[in-house]
Amino acid sequence: MGFFRDNVTKKYVTNNTTITEKRAPTDESVRLLKEFEEKAEAKFINRIDIKTNLIEYTLLEFHESATTYPGTFQYFTNINGKDYSGQVTVNKHNDNYREEFLEKIHLDLAQKLTRNIIIETISENNLKL
Repeated sequence: MGFFRDNVTKKYVTNNTTITEKRAPTDESVRLLKEFEEKAEAKFINRIDIKTNLIEYTLLEFHESATTYPGTFQYFTNINGKDYSGQVTVNKHNDNYREEFLEKIHLDLAQKLTRNIIIETISENNLKL
């Protein structure tokens, strides 16, 4: 054929497009969300927030039952840029429940911190166990 026709290269490009449908919440889902939030607020007793240059800490206290009255505490903290959270339950009828509560949170957080340090040490040094 001609000089220019022999040097023509054709490329076919396929394009995949994904379309997602996002729906507005229905009246029923909004009602259920409000009902869930109201039930959670009814169990919520106390919140403590601590924020310093070294640590951020949030402690939530929930009331589970009027008959047994255990105290359920959830904690959320950020240490060295890592988020940690946990939950402990103590019997608030016990005279030393504050000491029990502090010990349980201390042990739970210490286990999580230690586990994280060990995992990071193994991965940073490419140790095979």
